[in-house]
Amino acid sequence: MSRGDYDDRDRDDRFDDRDRGRGGDDSRGGFLEIARKKVSTPGLMLILAGLLSLVIEGGLLALASTNPNAFVDWYQKTLIDSQQDPKVKADIQQQFDQQKAGMRLDSPLNFGSYGLGAVLAVLTILGGVKMRGLSGYGLAMTGSIAAIIPISGCCCATMPVGIWALIVLMNADVKRAFGKGPPEVRDEFDDRGR
Repeated sequence: MSRGDYDDRDRDDRFDDRDRGRGGDDSRGGFLEIARKKVSTPGLMLILAGLLSLVIEGGLLALASTNPNAFVDWYQKTLIDSQQDPKVKADIQQQFDQQKAGMRLDSPLNFGSYGLGAVLAVLTILGGVKMRGLSGYGLAMTGSIAAIIPISGCCCATMPVGIWALIVLMNADVKRAFGKGPPEVRDEFDDRGR
């Protein structure tokens, strides 16, 4: 048999013990502990990123409810009134007047983005909780993907965390701990009280 034809499955088409653990402890508790260590930090970071995003979305919603012209006033004061050239100032003022309605914090588009950002933040938090508990692989994946979507006010913080969590969740050992690995490994760990 040539090296390219090597297949380490047994006669009944099941993988042998060399496929599990890969150098780590193959016992039930050791295997879960290894997976738990792999998901602990990214799961915590997903929770924290989701909480930060939820706070920002709540703050924007509160600002939109109390002072919907906050951005419009800032734009007027900072960018238009500071112009020295009257012609440039008039051109910017004309463009500003055309776009003023969309710049209000209480515009329907902005409220929609606040709502969607809050939903994604909650999904991110739930995904982090499920990831740390090694249960609910689908929700953990959904939370990681929700963190990557650039809707919220802190997408620069949530995006790297979401990518990191996705990479960890795609790890074969982590999948096995969630019960998404090969059937013989899943059967061994299904009795852990999920």
